[in-house]
Amino acid sequence: MKDLVTHRSPLGNIDRWFDALFQDWTRPGSTNAPPVDIRQGENGYQVEVELPGLSKKDFSVDVDHNLLTIAANKERAAEHAEHGYVVRERRSGSFKRSFMLPQDIDVDRISADYRDGLLTVQIPQAARPKPKQITIKDGK
Repeated sequence: MKDLVTHRSPLGNIDRWFDALFQDWTRPGSTNAPPVDIRQGENGYQVEVELPGLSKKDFSVDVDHNLLTIAANKERAAEHAEHGYVVRERRSGSFKRSFMLPQDIDVDRISADYRDGLLTVQIPQAARPKPKQITIKDGK
């Protein structure tokens, strides 16, 4: 897992910076950034992100120069006094998470699946080149 790390910038931990920007100020210490699990297997990596209440059109998954970025924007419907909310804990807003990918991945085969509020991104490793015997020629 040490190869797949959260993207860091000269400004510090960029995830914390983004989280702070989109923090839900109504609840101290809470943020809109969803929990993420990352696993490393024999054939690559799997990133799982909890995104309940969203549809596929609400978020994007992009790879640019070995930087995987998952972003979402969920707008809350306009609130009117007649809706009668006493407590409103479901969130709206934006988040952006970025992860630096290792060099040995196959960018063209990355895939994503969204089902039951869980986004799963499969990041396969590139095929490793097989050892090659170099023929030594006569120096003529």
